[in-house]
Amino acid sequence: MGELKINYRCGNCGRTEEIPADKPAPECCSEIMEKYPLEKCTTADHPEMARNSDDSEPCDDGRG
Repeated sequence: MGELKINYRCGNCGRTEEIPADKPAPECCSEIMEKYPLEKCTTADHPEMARNSDDSEPCDDGRG
C-alpha cells in the first residue's frame, strides 16, 4: 500500500493539497490549511449481486 496522505483545504481560496501524514499542515493565504475528509469511495454493483428489477417488486425465489 502507498504512503498515507492527508488532504488539506484553504478556508479562504479553496485551494486543496495532498500532503504525507508525517509532514506538518501547509499554509495558504497566510493561514494554516484545514484537514478535510476524502469523498467516499463508490463502486458499481457486481452483476451477480445487483437486482435487475424494481426494488418494490418481490424477489423471485425460484419456486416457480
